[in-house]
Amino acid sequence: MPKYLLSVSILCLIFIIKCGDALPEGVSHSEFRALKTQKSYDVMAFSDLNWDWTTQRPSKEDSTILFCVPALSPVQFTDLGCWFEADENVASGCKSIAGNYVLLITPQGDLKTQLFIVSKADSIVIKLQSKHYDIVPLECVVYNAQAQTSSNPKIEHLRALAQNKDGNWVMVTSREIVSRRELAHDLVEKEFQQAFILETGTRDAGWYRYADAVFNIGRHPKSEPFQNNWLVLRSAQ
Repeated sequence: MPKYLLSVSILCLIFIIKCGDALPEGVSHSEFRALKTQKSYDVMAFSDLNWDWTTQRPSKEDSTILFCVPALSPVQFTDLGCWFEADENVASGCKSIAGNYVLLITPQGDLKTQLFIVSKADSIVIKLQSKHYDIVPLECVVYNAQAQTSSNPKIEHLRALAQNKDGNWVMVTSREIVSRRELAHDLVEKEFQQAFILETGTRDAGWYRYADAVFNIGRHPKSEPFQNNWLVLRSAQ
């Protein structure tokens, strides 16, 4: 086995072992192997937790945060020129994401999806912000149970935020390196309805809380200070 595959497999295995007996309340682990590609995936499911997206580095002193991972890569986040936090002014350049599907986070901590249409992008943003939604322009690889085409040819260790057939959102992480096309088709095979790519590059550095301890997630924990936007799960209060 190539060294990079071995290292990814070991890191995934360590994460599973570590999480097996020490998962935060409301978080559970399962796994699956795709029939066609024979790729293996870890699935983290969440219940009675609230989603959030923030451009502020999550504080490990904040006991309401139970789980956090990078969302967009810092380069994507900077180059995009269009992202919106609830209650912020409408940013310029929102048509740069027109025609793409985006992730929405409601004030209640629920997840939704939205298609941006070129001619209606500005009005869509204004309407969503009036409802105090966060608008997170992640890369969509599955929408309405259909694999989406991707121009990114990279084969790498991938993580996705995905909605299963029951309507629940989970986090799916590949154990081996995969292409976006493989990931999308593997998720469709398992009847996932929506899926968005999360950052797993050189800024792959999240963490989770169990009892009074904090455990690192990802391959590059030392890069945490350089990540500039995060997907966060908080305890429901």
